[in-house]
Order: sequence, then structure tokens, then C-alpha cells
Amino acid sequence: MFALSKLRRCWVIILVSGAVILWYATAYWRGVLMAHVNHTRGHYEMLGYGPPMSPEQQEKHALYVSEMRERYNVTYTWVAGCVVSSSLRSYVDGYNSVSRRLLLEAHDVNIFDQCRRLADEKWAVEHPED
Repeated sequence: MFALSKLRRCWVIILVSGAVILWYATAYWRGVLMAHVNHTRGHYEMLGYGPPMSPEQQEKHALYVSEMRERYNVTYTWVAGCVVSSSLRSYVDGYNSVSRRLLLEAHDVNIFDQCRRLADEKWAVEHPED
């Protein structure tokens, strides 16, 4: 009876370890899948990560995000700051690669460049001294 219990415990440990490894190894493809699912549901989103921005960069980024949301119903979600795990980076990269492609295909114009240009124009109007 003791040997059987020990064998079960080994199998549980092996299965759980395999599932954890598989979870991290498939981060990119999970991101790809979720982007397809979200676009099918009509939820358009881009994900971001990286170090903190300066106040000026934050304000410019807020204008860009506002343009994306107002014109194309695209939300922008910041998922991590300075410290980004490799699996999260892979997930975000997979998600954004699909989301970006689908958004560009859905519109006849490069919405990212257009919103960046519009945000820059708003910034120039609001800050003429810069």
C-alpha cells in the first residue's frame, strides 16, 4: 500500500511539473489565441510593458491611447513595468502581433501611425512652447 501511494505522488508531481513547464513554454501561443478570441468577441486591445515614462512621455502616451479608444475602440492595457518575466513578454508579443495585424486588416489606414500623428498634433497645440 505504501509503494502505491508513493507511486501516485510521483505521477502527480510529474504531471503538475509538466503542466507548469507547458504553461510557460506556450505563452506566445496563448497570447495569439487570446487575441483571436478577443477580436472575435469585438474586444480590441493592445498590451504594453516597460519602464516608467517621464511625465511628458506619459502625457503623450495618454493622448495616443485616447485617440485609439475614441476613433477605433481600441483599449491599451499596461501589464507590467520594469520587471517583465520572459513568459509575460512572450504572451504580450504574441497577443500584440495578432491584434496589430487584425486591426490593420480591419481598417484601410495604418491606425497606429494615424493616432500617433494626431496625438503629436494635439500635444503641439497644447504645448506650443516645446
